[in-house]
Amino acid sequence: MVYTCSRSTSCTLEGSIPSKHHPSGTGYTCFKDMKKSLASRLAHYPLKRSSDVHKEIFSENEPLFHESDISEHYTPYKCPEGTDLIKLQVKQREKEIWITGVTVKRERGKTTDEMTSLAMNKLKECMLELPGNWSLSDLCMIHLYISDMNDFGAINDVYKKYFGLNPPARVCVQVPLPENIVLQLECYGSCTDDKHTMHVQSISHWAPANIGPYSQAVKVDKRLYISGQIAMVPSTLNIISGGIRAESRLSLRHIHRILEAMPGSTTLQNISLAICYVSQKDYISIMKKEMKYAGHTFLQHNHSSFSIEYNTMPSMIEFVVVPRLPRNAKIEWKVYSDITDILPIENTVFHISDQLKSTGKYIVTHSSLSCIVKVESSINQFERPDLSRVVKCFCQCYEKIVQSSEVEWKSLPALSIFYSVLSTFSYDHLMKELSCQLNKDIIFTIVPVIELSLETTLLVGCH
Repeated sequence: MVYTCSRSTSCTLEGSIPSKHHPSGTGYTCFKDMKKSLASRLAHYPLKRSSDVHKEIFSENEPLFHESDISEHYTPYKCPEGTDLIKLQVKQREKEIWITGVTVKRERGKTTDEMTSLAMNKLKECMLELPGNWSLSDLCMIHLYISDMNDFGAINDVYKKYFGLNPPARVCVQVPLPENIVLQLECYGSCTDDKHTMHVQSISHWAPANIGPYSQAVKVDKRLYISGQIAMVPSTLNIISGGIRAESRLSLRHIHRILEAMPGSTTLQNISLAICYVSQKDYISIMKKEMKYAGHTFLQHNHSSFSIEYNTMPSMIEFVVVPRLPRNAKIEWKVYSDITDILPIENTVFHISDQLKSTGKYIVTHSSLSCIVKVESSINQFERPDLSRVVKCFCQCYEKIVQSSEVEWKSLPALSIFYSVLSTFSYDHLMKELSCQLNKDIIFTIVPVIELSLETTLLVGCH
């Protein structure tokens, strides 16, 4: 069944869902504008056998990409040492909240279930203590970083108990967290009246049902938050065979179909920010080629409104390498999209020395700022510059973006900052430098990954 929870009075009533902020049940269950039936919305997505998926995403003249075409090479890594510096941070602005630093430490004798409950209770208590009568039902997007994907099932079993019919969208990846941290949560919530949720639970031939307690997408005002998308065949919920090219094409099609089905009927060109998690660095170059392919080939075959003039994906995309993804997928997408014509991307380059360069890209839509900030080094990757200078370079570039965008510091969302554990940087040292140098109105999450897209890249921050 497909559920969409809307708090917009323009939709036909299908069933009311009360909440703390709307106790009378002013939320409605609907699928887009009910002037169009569910059948008409999905009419151009023919029902086919799962074996037909390869035929849909590959042309007759294209050879199917096999696993053997690229060697399986996983980079050895070491998790950061245990830390006591991660602090719970909360930022509240009118009807929006951002929460970072919700973690649980590993304890001898405690099960994964028990430790997950500790983290979720910490999040629940944090929201209940906020002014404005907040609850977990107001959360729209959650980033769940876990230390071991083998705990995915146990974590989900506990996690799902804290949410109702329309849970928040979610991205879940395994990252090399500090040794004493089991999981880490980063959350966004809103109590706006204009909220829509797509929660697909049944197996179909349209797009994959969720494999966890999350919604496929949540629309908040003019922004769409899409759950992490992996290349599951919709009718089986198994990862598609054929390797990275097949996974790339199918996962991008999932994103496109979700965007098109949500209110506003957006396309891949409306993406304001995307993070592509990959399990091998070699996949990045293939992914970039497949993104260009997506713009003018298979999406048009599905009667997409994707214009032929847009034969590339938006440039607000970053790639990071992580140890493992759900279902052992090779790629997972984190996507934000805006229901608007995206303004031209501005570029800012700031040089702090001959050895460091910081580059920022940003988009401003409806007073919301999406950006990617990178710090790169021109010296040998094993001769890392002083971390204090690296963070200073990052902060100066970020500040320049904020000033150019004319968005108030208090309106900025939480910042995710990626760094490679293969570098010589210490997690605790990075935490101290960011806490000291970032604007005090900014809350952030440090996300350790195996590798960034380039060996010369030292830090990547985005929101």
